[in-house]
Amino acid sequence: MMTKIFYDTCSLLLKAGNLFEQEENIVLSSITLEELENIKTSRNKDYEVKMAARHVLRKLTEEARNYEVVIYQPSHLELLKDYHFEVNDDIRILADALWAD
Repeated sequence: MMTKIFYDTCSLLLKAGNLFEQEENIVLSSITLEELENIKTSRNKDYEVKMAARHVLRKLTEEARNYEVVIYQPSHLELLKDYHFEVNDDIRILADALWAD
């Protein structure tokens, strides 16, 4: 049985070069995909980060059958309601990770 790994935006950028080299079930949030799209064209990000985002998105396109995307739903936040977090993209990604587990 393959290990199920949920990647957030930062971890994907760090693993850009070897994302699909290990046997694992990769799971992403739709929020992560949106963030990667924004990073690749951002004026506030440096060249290396933008290139890493482009590389990850290219790999994801090539390997589209080899990962799962959790489409963010506001109802996923119910899993975190007791913690009273300020809702932002990181918290939405965390909620998606908990929902996918």
